[in-house]
Amino acid sequence: MKFQIGALVWLLILFSLPDCAHAQSKAAQDRFAASRAAVVKIVVEGADDNGAYKKREGTGFIVFSRERRTIILTARHVIGSNELRQSDNKDWQVIDRKIKRDIHVMVASPNGTLTQVPQSARLVPSTIPVDIAILEIRDLDALPSLPIIEAMSDFSRARDVVLLGFENGSYSLQQSLGDTSGKFRSAEEFETEKPSKPGQSGGPWVDVESGKVAALAQGENNDRHVSTPAFYASKDLKPLIDAISSPVAPGTTASSPPTPAALPPAASAPPSPNQAASTAQLPLPTKQSCSQIAARVALGRMRAAHPLSLDEECSLSPGDEFSECENCPIMVVIPRGEFWMGSPDGEDGRSRDEGPRHPVRIGKNFAIGKYPVKVDEYKISEGAEAAAGRAFCRKFRALAEASSFFEDKNASWKAPGFPQDGRYPVTCLNRGDAIAYTQWLSKTTAAIYRLPTEAEWEYAARGRSQSQKNYTVYYFGNDPDQMCQHANTMDQTTAWPQVRDAAFQCSDGFKFMAPVGSYLPNPFGLYDVHGNVFQWVADCYHSSYDKAPKDGSAWGTANCEKGVLRGGSWATFPPAQRDAFRRSNDPDRREAQFGLRVVRELKQ
Repeated sequence: MKFQIGALVWLLILFSLPDCAHAQSKAAQDRFAASRAAVVKIVVEGADDNGAYKKREGTGFIVFSRERRTIILTARHVIGSNELRQSDNKDWQVIDRKIKRDIHVMVASPNGTLTQVPQSARLVPSTIPVDIAILEIRDLDALPSLPIIEAMSDFSRARDVVLLGFENGSYSLQQSLGDTSGKFRSAEEFETEKPSKPGQSGGPWVDVESGKVAALAQGENNDRHVSTPAFYASKDLKPLIDAISSPVAPGTTASSPPTPAALPPAASAPPSPNQAASTAQLPLPTKQSCSQIAARVALGRMRAAHPLSLDEECSLSPGDEFSECENCPIMVVIPRGEFWMGSPDGEDGRSRDEGPRHPVRIGKNFAIGKYPVKVDEYKISEGAEAAAGRAFCRKFRALAEASSFFEDKNASWKAPGFPQDGRYPVTCLNRGDAIAYTQWLSKTTAAIYRLPTEAEWEYAARGRSQSQKNYTVYYFGNDPDQMCQHANTMDQTTAWPQVRDAAFQCSDGFKFMAPVGSYLPNPFGLYDVHGNVFQWVADCYHSSYDKAPKDGSAWGTANCEKGVLRGGSWATFPPAQRDAFRRSNDPDRREAQFGLRVVRELKQ
């Protein structure tokens, strides 16, 4: 496309002279910086109609962020055509109840790096007749937003525009110049000679003069690069935003969340690392079964933080989330099912204790932690201070020729040897510390919390990604180069640079641990099943799966000579990040890569 000389000079000033004193240029720079902050990367993943794992990447931008609700526009085809149908009036209608995929959004932090928000986005039902989708995320702090050009008359005055978007596999925002004077192929789309690249679909063409979004990039159509005017979204956006912005009606008040259950008095001695997680002395819920409960409570995806009533527990469905006290773990309901546990002969990095591969049937739904237990969740438990005082955690030390974990009498979950805050997974726990935490949760909530069995852990980690014949090394496939999108592990940003050749050949952005939920979840919506911290499970270690239970139960829980940890950590090499990997350890050992994830039993 040909630019007028004046516009080109103006753009060169805009992008090349950040310290220009001219007021108009400075204002334009500020608008452009705000525009960049409002652009998000979108990753959609899950099973297609045939049950195969699929992932799409695209770009979107925030158009509204207030009242703990964030609205995003993107291209409809980024989300996937299988969630859409054409109604009798020829308008495209989003059918929200048919969504089978998780929509993850990554936003820019103040330093420019991308961070995935913990909540998945949902598609908002709409009647937009073009390739535009509306997404919503709730419970986020306010984020920068971009206005859109709302009328064709204003669109026709926009000329010089900048495309902002993330290419596939990239986490750096790219920009390219263009204009809106291309030929309209239909009422819905116009041609652009500047192509958008794969992954930039849904990205905004920002009008340089006004700072408003003129169009959304759509990609290639019949060998032509096309975009869609943003004003097509106005009809559906306006009532949605007006409804969110409306104050609470006079005479009504917002409901308050129920008060969390009171914490029990401090316990005496914690269990030994070899002690089984007994529930005989815990205040358990009534033995009434779900089949005796007639009432059904509509829970939605996430509940307020209070202990579940029996009605609520019986109403849980797979995928529902709940938390039973303030700073208790968020739990995700996992469906009953069958899977093949272990790894096949010949898998690269396989150990003999991962076989024989065998079928396991999980006969009941159960709930498991959405994340490993965080520092903020662990520190309120009654055994936390005692665990920190018992000391001798093995913390990481990088030496010139080697690197390993060494005992340090001053190291504990409070000070594992590297920076952390409350969002990080708690570490420096031995098996007894982990069991003590589950027992505290059980007493606090009057429910049964415990460590997952080894079979439950692997079933939940794989997320139904494999069967006897359909096997993958990781829940997301077999490509190790994708690991840094899913986990914090031994990679090219490792604290041990001497081993980079043997590490994953990608960068996850963290030298040590990362805040939970920093990467993509698995198909069950669980985060950090690879990397960050190893997670203790309930079973004692056996060197083979020969004679292992096939019903998902624990294989020995007391008087373990060795315990089992699963999931790998920030400091483990690629073989230890496989779904089937097992680590055996002295149950007394505390190490700055040992943590936990909890399970809650359900009456289903």
